[in-house]
Amino acid sequence: MGEAGQTPPQWDAPAMPFVGDRTGDPKPDSRRVRLPCDGCQPYGTIPQDSRTTRGWLVQQNPALVEPPPDVKEDGMARTGNILRQGVILGLIGYAAVAAFFTLFDVLAARGAGFTLGLMGKVVFRGARDPALLQLPPVPDLAAMIAYNFVHLAVSLAVGLFVAWLVERVEDEPRLGYPVLLVLAAGYLITIFGVGALVEGFTPLVPWWTLVLVNTLAAAAGALYLARAHPGLLDRVRAARAGSPA
Repeated sequence: MGEAGQTPPQWDAPAMPFVGDRTGDPKPDSRRVRLPCDGCQPYGTIPQDSRTTRGWLVQQNPALVEPPPDVKEDGMARTGNILRQGVILGLIGYAAVAAFFTLFDVLAARGAGFTLGLMGKVVFRGARDPALLQLPPVPDLAAMIAYNFVHLAVSLAVGLFVAWLVERVEDEPRLGYPVLLVLAAGYLITIFGVGALVEGFTPLVPWWTLVLVNTLAAAAGALYLARAHPGLLDRVRAARAGSPA
């Protein structure tokens, strides 16, 4: 708030070139504010980052002790957006994998939850002996529950990371292709990582199932992101070509 008799700061036109946001509306890289104090520069450029806005304003005019509400709310909204989309992405991946292997186990006539039980024994019981394939499976409920929670936690962590990356691409579309390479690397690491984990049990968890289930999960997540970020691919292509979105 300003001192008595001072005019509140007035927002003016953006100081930096406009860039397109996800809705197609222009979004300024930074804003300008009229500083109603003697000795101040008539205009100043305020960073879009809400963490630096308060310090910048107070430095320019100590009478201004609060950052603009719209800048603060924008940062909170972006964080909430990342959290929401990350959780949804994680649940999509988790559900896709769980549904796939449940159906696979049922079609293989070995009972729903067989693969879940096997992964629980591999991770938490140290099962490595292929001779177990010759024995009737003994359910281990504790290992199944523990692995289920680990799978859910990893899925949510991956979802949040991907949502954060996509939000970065919204800010800087030129990062689209490097981010795509990161996601492709994560896809391959997941397949080969799980494959190495179940080495020796490939008759029960074939490589083709790992490839297929991860492809389905990635496709479902990509479909959700395409709906949540309409036009993002076009902006990435435009940024790569050096033309406006």
